[in-house]
Amino acid sequence: MFENHPTLTSTGDLRGFLGALSRLNTRVDDAERIDQIRLLEEIKAAAAAAQAKATTEFVASQRAVQVDAGVLAKDVGMGIASQVALAKRESQAHARRFVGWAGILTTELPNTYEALRQGRITEWRALIVSRETGWLSAEHRATVDAELAPTLESLGDRAVEAETKKLAYRLGPQGYVGRTSKAENDRRVTLRPAPDTMSVLSGLLPVAQGVSVLASLRRHADSMQTQGDERTRGQIMADTLVERVTGQAAADAVPVEVRLVMTDQTLMNYGASSDEPATVEGYGPGARRGRATGRWHRRQEGRIVAEAALHQPENRHPGRHGVPAPTLRRRPRRRPYRPGPDLPNSMVRSADQAQGPCHRRRRRRRDLSSQRSGVVRSLQLRQAGSRLARPSKRRRSW
Repeated sequence: MFENHPTLTSTGDLRGFLGALSRLNTRVDDAERIDQIRLLEEIKAAAAAAQAKATTEFVASQRAVQVDAGVLAKDVGMGIASQVALAKRESQAHARRFVGWAGILTTELPNTYEALRQGRITEWRALIVSRETGWLSAEHRATVDAELAPTLESLGDRAVEAETKKLAYRLGPQGYVGRTSKAENDRRVTLRPAPDTMSVLSGLLPVAQGVSVLASLRRHADSMQTQGDERTRGQIMADTLVERVTGQAAADAVPVEVRLVMTDQTLMNYGASSDEPATVEGYGPGARRGRATGRWHRRQEGRIVAEAALHQPENRHPGRHGVPAPTLRRRPRRRPYRPGPDLPNSMVRSADQAQGPCHRRRRRRRDLSSQRSGVVRSLQLRQAGSRLARPSKRRRSW
């Protein structure tokens, strides 16, 4: 009923605006290009505010539909984040956080939302205010929003975060201390892949411990540079971290097995597919570096797959019960294309399709069946690998 309203923007108008942006005239002078960059940044902020508003109304509408349909109170809200994830082309975890942030921003932070809608602040800055006031009551959150509004545009991201924390602590010191104590229980160490076969090792620590670790590494790096070490400060700190954690004499002498899966043409460097990259288990595509040792076998479909270990043979993982780990492993099956990155198969469905208990039970049975099949296949491959590693008793005839 709002399609013909003269003051409201329809979905068709949004599509037309999207097409108009692709025809932006960039053959102008630099002063006008700067104006275009600023206007486009304000448009991004206004679009983020509109997206947050649409998300909040969608969540409210879906929850009302589920309540009218007789869904149990504990199940109301299920599937909403999945549909938002499909629309935003992101994972369900990110969409769930976005749904919570959009609800707080549009309903309990009016000044911050208005600044975002007018393009005066970025989406990240509005997220900071919403995140740092998420544990406050609605009344205290509105107080922080009102006090922070005059300086929200002029402050930087770190200053906004610090000011928001200060105002939140002033209104609820006990809750702030409780939040800090809970955060200390979440300390952990994580690892995620980085470009060019690198990785990012992160440690979530209390501030005192984190500062102590960093200061110790810096002092050691400065001491090594005064002794004539040619490495940079960052390289010395990274190598020292590895040496102290693993107890090794050198950072690059890591006795770890890296499973590298590649085709026979990549392994032997022949044929039309010799330039196909290898796949490192748990990481993704990677270049073939170092000396590769391993065996290869022919799969049922006629494709030869090799698994190589970039390590010294004497450092090979012993496996279970002292038996060497098998060389032959099943290459992971490539998943078919699904719309949206990082989305599990259970999330790939249309927005108006609902999954009831029967669908969930059938999917659970399929998952259990696939797990049992995977265990059987892994045992078969392990037995095949142990037979290949076993020395032959047949005598050679010279």
